Amino acid sequence: MSKSERERFAKAKSVEAFINGADRKKKSRDPVEDALAFYRRHGKKAEGLPKAPMTKAARTALKADIQNLAEVANRRYSDVTPFEVKDEQKLAMEHFELACWLSWFMETPGGRDDVAVGALIIFLLFENGFNKPTYEFHTLTGFGERSFDNILERDEGDDVIDELNKLVK
Repeated sequence: MSKSERERFAKAKSVEAFINGADRKKKSRDPVEDALAFYRRHGKKAEGLPKAPMTKAARTALKADIQNLAEVANRRYSDVTPFEVKDEQKLAMEHFELACWLSWFMETPGGRDDVAVGALIIFLLFENGFNKPTYEFHTLTGFGERSFDNILERDEGDDVIDELNKLVK
């Protein structure tokens, strides 16, 4: 038993509590709250993005969609030029975790109505240099300029800004 385990055992209320790990701090089951807590702790010094709450299969499908973006555009009845396809592919590969978050945001029922989620998405966009997002990830994720505007134009726009201020401090 390591020193830290011995200390945990000494503090545990019972052997059963120690075995079950009842004394350990548990991560919340809310990935958005985990990501917000990550940024509140580390601020702008954070390296990389926390992982989006997607399954491995969804991540694999998103990677395949990046490679076949022209086909995705046809499936979604979207008119894109070969130049736009290459540009979006490049951005999606460079900012894959951001693309995962945007995809999750657009596909999660109720996610677009949550103030904390909206603040996190805006924060992640800004942190990745997308200060004026347009349609960089639209073909792939469905997130575009209108989606960005909707986050701030709802009734809770002031609450989103308050949450953003907490993240930036």
